[in-house]
Amino acid sequence: MIAGRLALQNGGRKVISHESIYQWIYSSAPHLKEYLVRAHQTRHYGRRAQSAKLKIPERVGIAERPAHVESRQEPGHWETDLLVSTASKAALQVSAERTTRLTRLKKLRNKTAAESSSTLAATLKVYPADLRRSITYDNGSENYEHWKVKLALGTQSYFCEAYHSWEKGTVENTNGLIRRFLPIGN
Repeated sequence: MIAGRLALQNGGRKVISHESIYQWIYSSAPHLKEYLVRAHQTRHYGRRAQSAKLKIPERVGIAERPAHVESRQEPGHWETDLLVSTASKAALQVSAERTTRLTRLKKLRNKTAAESSSTLAATLKVYPADLRRSITYDNGSENYEHWKVKLALGTQSYFCEAYHSWEKGTVENTNGLIRRFLPIGN
């Protein structure tokens, strides 16, 4: 927010990055950590070790997604993700429509592909076909059965590149807002 506000005040010119602000707080002003939206005891850098790659059937990369989806001019393009609790097997499925930012939340009993696909299909089935054109997923195992949703709803499926969660920024931003009220330990 600070980096964005400074850029607005300077005619859109970037003054400082959010990463620089986080690094300064963790190194020089640790007493301010408690005020950060995503505060951790220590700052973690880099990527996690890659696990064995799961081969998702009929996977279509986000590079194949039509360019007009990016412009947010046509409703019906959704992004979906799961918020997982460390305290239980339950998960929260978050689905956000890119143009209207309409968000649907559904509690899942577990993080399985079957549970995820059936819940997503039931959630979006209530909308007319022109409001469910495509769904963008990440590469998690819970999306292995995306083809079932595709068949049930007549949508197209697209997948972000590995470790590129920003490619489905609407739902990732929504997740950040939800985490303010439902921290990861709940």
